[in-house]
Amino acid sequence: MSTSTSPSEKARAADFRHKVTQSFEADAQNLATETDKIDQLVSIQSFALKFIKDAARQSPEYQEGLNLLWHMFCITAQNLQQEDSFQDSLVSLLLWTKEYDSLYRQLHPNGVADGSWEGYGFAGELQSSWEQLSTQKDVTKMCNLAMFSAKCFAIGVSDDIERTATWVMRNALETEEGTDGLVYLPSAVILVQNCAFKLFSLALMRLQVTRSPEDGPATTGVMAQKADIHEVRFSQSRWLYWRRRFQEISRHHDPTVAAQAKKGFMAMISCGRLLDLSVLGELRFEKHLQQAMWEELKRSGKESVDGDEIDINLDWVDVDAESEPQQD
Repeated sequence: MSTSTSPSEKARAADFRHKVTQSFEADAQNLATETDKIDQLVSIQSFALKFIKDAARQSPEYQEGLNLLWHMFCITAQNLQQEDSFQDSLVSLLLWTKEYDSLYRQLHPNGVADGSWEGYGFAGELQSSWEQLSTQKDVTKMCNLAMFSAKCFAIGVSDDIERTATWVMRNALETEEGTDGLVYLPSAVILVQNCAFKLFSLALMRLQVTRSPEDGPATTGVMAQKADIHEVRFSQSRWLYWRRRFQEISRHHDPTVAAQAKKGFMAMISCGRLLDLSVLGELRFEKHLQQAMWEELKRSGKESVDGDEIDINLDWVDVDAESEPQQD
């Protein structure tokens, strides 16, 4: 389907993409008003219409156009606060783009080339954005991108985002103390709060365990290796190790760090039960939590209490350990 282009045409196309990138990155730094954000989304959509058609037809240098489109999504996500409702709008626009590609291909079966959404490279560009952002150690932007990544992963934009999720968790929880692990901790917490069930279930559903070059880091982190965790992709043993690390970091001398780690642990401790699966320690923790809530209910005389009203001890997961069935 593709046709060749002259060097001058390629140069003009490259110059166009470069200018668009510069302009778009400048605009992304100034999303102060609702109008600014709407204009940004409208701009992304207009480029999506062009670049998705180019990809379907496999026009010259279509992948470069797609890479620019995905960069637009990622740079915008970095500059939208994690709790901003426009984060949801951005994710919705990405889903719209995915559906547009599918419908366009169905409506023009004889005019498009073979291809797939996963092959368009969104997950790869997202990973590249993470790697570039990590060099800046801008925790706020990392948290913003984490929210976007987690929501995209949770609702099925691309299962390949698993690679990025695992990469973030590795950097946050598997690196030795004294390194940059704490820089990634808030992002890791956001991930498990918003897409833990997806990350947990993918490994259980995976039928093929052979590694591919796109699986992510070739090894687990140093601390995970010392704990005899060597699976390069997600596994339940790695899941339990991450949960343990959140538990350990919750004892950190910095109360802010400790509170973040506690949130991460709490996001993980009920994931198995929500999927009707047995995960080591979850039943123990739930029993102690329910007992503490019952005692607070009797003490306070209230009609009901919730977890925020009691002192939750993460070490309940280890108290009176009994044999529990565990999903392999």
